[in-house]
Amino acid sequence: MSNARLAHYMRNSTQIRTYRAAFSDATGSTTIGILFELSGVADKKVTLRHIQISKPNTAFTPIKIERLSTLSISTGTPTNLAPVRLSNPGGSTSLSTLRHFADIPVTKGTLLNQIQEIDLTTGEVLNEHYGEEIGGPGVVLVDSSHAIGIDIGTTTIVFNGYIEWTEEP
Repeated sequence: MSNARLAHYMRNSTQIRTYRAAFSDATGSTTIGILFELSGVADKKVTLRHIQISKPNTAFTPIKIERLSTLSISTGTPTNLAPVRLSNPGGSTSLSTLRHFADIPVTKGTLLNQIQEIDLTTGEVLNEHYGEEIGGPGVVLVDSSHAIGIDIGTTTIVFNGYIEWTEEP
């Protein structure tokens, strides 16, 4: 990392907030589609940093990590997952929302780009880091009209894991 990039990171690191939301026995309906959605925030940079998902009960294909336009997500039954602040615990709460859809949306928004597609086997763990390097890019959402979606390719699956992200001005 260059000295200039490290200096920029050090100046701004006190303003970067890290959050994690965990889920246990999360499952979707009998519809294939978006199971989790991390929303962007107006006037904030939201960066996906880490996804860990274990899929213990059966093999499935594929799981897709996608950047979406949130404007078309109008159906489904979402539950907001409660994030825990990892940096400076006790500080401000997350402005982003991580939603779990028990009743998966029929429309998932416009696909802006596919970040990753993975096949998991029984008991396998998805453990992906984005922007691993200090100040690295990660997967960035720059406004409230975009989201990260986790799209499942099969039905009636039980998931455990967590999603971690940062927010900064």
